[in-house]
Amino acid sequence: MIAGLLGPWFVILLGLINTPVVAAAIQRFRMAEAVKRNHALEHGTIYFLRQRCGPSARFAGRAQEKGFRLSGVQNTDDVRAAFSDLIKSIACGGGRELVAPNCGSMIVTAQAFGFSLLSIVLLIVIFQRPKLWVVLALVALSLAAFSALRFRLGMWVQKKFFLSLSFSQASIVGIRELSDASWPERPKVIFVKTRVR
Repeated sequence: MIAGLLGPWFVILLGLINTPVVAAAIQRFRMAEAVKRNHALEHGTIYFLRQRCGPSARFAGRAQEKGFRLSGVQNTDDVRAAFSDLIKSIACGGGRELVAPNCGSMIVTAQAFGFSLLSIVLLIVIFQRPKLWVVLALVALSLAAFSALRFRLGMWVQKKFFLSLSFSQASIVGIRELSDASWPERPKVIFVKTRVR
C-alpha cells in the first residue's frame, strides 16, 4: 500500500535528481561528426603523450569541432610528436589507444546504466509488489550487473557513439595557449587546431 503511494513519487524524484545525467547523455549522443573525430584525436594524442611523459603525467582534454583542448601539457613539441605517433598508429591499423577508460563518456554511461537498473527494480517493486527476498535478489542482481558490465558497456558505447575515424588525413594546423581554464583542467591549457579530411 505504502509502496504503491510513494513509489511513483520516488521514481519522479529519482528522475529529477538524474536530470543532469540524462541531459549529458542526450548531448553526447548528438555529438557532431567533426567533434567525434577530434574526440578520437584528443584521446589518441593523450595516450601517446603519456607514453612520452610517463604514466604519472596527468592530462585532460575536451574535443570541439575545430580541434581539441588539452591541459597539463608543458611542451607543445611533445603534443606534435604524440599526434604524429597517433597518425602513424592509425595508418598501421591501430586504434585501441583511442578508447579511454577515464573519459567523461564512461561516467555518463555508468550513471545512465545504474539509473536504468534502479528504475527497473523500482518499477517491479511498485507494480508487482514482490516479497522482500525477491526485492533483495533484484537489488543484488542489479549491483552484480552494474559491477560486471559498466566498464565494458562504457568502452563499447564510447567506441561506437563518441569516437570516429572516418577520415583519410588529419594534421595540426596550430597550437595556442588559452587563458580560460576551467575545472577540471590543469594549468597551461592549449587548443590544438586540427585539419581533418
